Amino acid sequence: MALESKTELYDKGVELGEAGKYEEALESFKGHLKLFGKDSQAWNDCGAVLYCLGRVDEAIEHFEKATEHSSESEGGEIYWNLCEAYIDAGRGTLAAGLFDKMEHFEILSPDVINRVANCFLQQEYFGSAVEMLLRSLEMIPNQEILRPMVDIIRSKRAKVAFFGGSEIEGISAFADKRFITEVCQKDSLEEVRKVMEWADMAWIAGCDEVVREVCSMPKVCEIIVQLGIDDVYNGPVEEINWANVDTLVLPASRFVAEAISDRVENIADRVKIVQAGPCVDTSNIHIDKKGRGKRIASVGPINLRSNPMQLLQCMQKLHYIDSDYRLYIAGEFEDKSVEHYVKDMVEQLDLSSVVFFDGAQDNLDGWLRDKHYVVSTSIDESGLWGVLEGAGRGLKPVVGRFAGAEDIFDGQFLFSIAEDFCEQIVGGDFQPDSYRKMAEQGYSYSDQMKELCEILNRIEKDTALYRKQRSHTEQLRRPLEQQNQLDIIDLVPQMQESEPVIGQPIMPTPTEPMPIMPAQMEPMPITPIIPAVSDGLANPINMPAFSPIEPDDSVTINGQSIGDFGGEQAKPKGAIERMAEEVMRSCRAITEQPDVPAGEPAGSNWSEQAEGTDLSQMGHGSVDASVEQDVLSKMAAEFSSTGIEAEADSVNQMETHQIPFTS
Repeated sequence: MALESKTELYDKGVELGEAGKYEEALESFKGHLKLFGKDSQAWNDCGAVLYCLGRVDEAIEHFEKATEHSSESEGGEIYWNLCEAYIDAGRGTLAAGLFDKMEHFEILSPDVINRVANCFLQQEYFGSAVEMLLRSLEMIPNQEILRPMVDIIRSKRAKVAFFGGSEIEGISAFADKRFITEVCQKDSLEEVRKVMEWADMAWIAGCDEVVREVCSMPKVCEIIVQLGIDDVYNGPVEEINWANVDTLVLPASRFVAEAISDRVENIADRVKIVQAGPCVDTSNIHIDKKGRGKRIASVGPINLRSNPMQLLQCMQKLHYIDSDYRLYIAGEFEDKSVEHYVKDMVEQLDLSSVVFFDGAQDNLDGWLRDKHYVVSTSIDESGLWGVLEGAGRGLKPVVGRFAGAEDIFDGQFLFSIAEDFCEQIVGGDFQPDSYRKMAEQGYSYSDQMKELCEILNRIEKDTALYRKQRSHTEQLRRPLEQQNQLDIIDLVPQMQESEPVIGQPIMPTPTEPMPIMPAQMEPMPITPIIPAVSDGLANPINMPAFSPIEPDDSVTINGQSIGDFGGEQAKPKGAIERMAEEVMRSCRAITEQPDVPAGEPAGSNWSEQAEGTDLSQMGHGSVDASVEQDVLSKMAAEFSSTGIEAEADSVNQMETHQIPFTS
């Protein structure tokens, strides 16, 4: 917590900072912190002084200390400064990890996101770079210059083929924004093989004959196999050549994992296993905040797996307690014998005026609109997707217990017998907001797609590293005078095990090399940072106690010059324009690298050609027509900070590379 009063040492530090006497100011702030070690503002200001002195790593340590002790009202300014310092130090993963916090304080801007994207690009973390650019486009969609950047990066990433039906629709659509993809049906073995020879990775759903044949052929690309519950329990999984499979994707239940382990010896040692549970995309689902009612929904299809027999027994018990409740079932019968049994049971239990079969629904969201509960009695997790659709709208979920249900779903919504079902419906709380929150946070479609996409990112990174190492070995075999020193140096940062996962605060260790930037890329000037200040802030940030330092001219306070800072230098362009130029230079370097045929080791990856090249002198003939020079010029103008500010009334815009001292 910030102190209500400050020591003389702190006040002196502020005064010295205003005068540009950073060394003296630093000593004063340190003296104050010895007495008041939990003063978040002093930690922040001390970090600002260190940043001005070019001691960025130490500045980061102080900003991190400030976040530990900051209050809600102070957090925005501190997180902004910490993010800028991370970017300056080349720690894009840590900077991106602050975005949710910055979004909470309403200080996250596309400018910051774009510069983190550029940071990832320079470190060859292409997956993370694309994620940043896509997030920036979500914030302000009309940044037209970003779209060709994303397309160029995608064109030089791994090619991914998807084989299957509805089970791969989500991941294939999500991956298409990040990779070059092809979605195919498994019509013939010959067609599947042809596409796999084109691809670097193949994602295949199911356990049919085509899948088994493909996995038995000589390997031409990395293979991901996705199995459903039926495949695991009833499919010929023993016939798959698992030696050619990199990753196996399974449903979330631990019983499914145990079942595949029982059927395939040492499967966990032979492939990487990823389990993906049910999820729901609530972005287009409107919540209805209605009170408790008596209309119950159940979402099919209707088959033995959905266990409609138990559902009817539960409704018979509920009807005995309160005859006003009604059950509406969406979906078609998949088996005539099941249909005959269920409809006859409805008659026998005297539920003809209570249970209604509404058939398949093209607009499930609309069908759920007048319902209050959503129930599933499925014998496995297959029935949960309909439950989550309803919960996203605010319906109370009621789920029959199945093997492993507690691992996947909140126990408070589970029942075992008809009496428990009735208690869930008639008694207990009814809170539509909490059901929606559960669906959004616990079963996020976006989060699950990102986790599945990480499979592709990991394989891509592993494959790129293999090619890089092989190229390096061949380079060392050539005569010394023919070796390009940059090729050898550039291998160092590639020796990291994998691309970082955005949001995980993994600090670089002293033994990790700093990222190697292109030879012609000038380092970011070390200048202070100004936080966003806006009337629209939920938690307004106080203005600095003294004026910020401008990097292009002399230091001024209240318009009075008090000396030069950093010598003469040209006034920098706006951060967004500067980032656009840097990313475009990187993208142009990408286009200079020819595509590598699938299955053949590359002589070097595209980033090596960017290294040691004067990017400002490169020709543009190899860039796709969508990013020709005349179009880029127009886009760059649209991408300017002025253009974005006009479209971002709800986003706090900010000058970058300036850190304040505040009292």
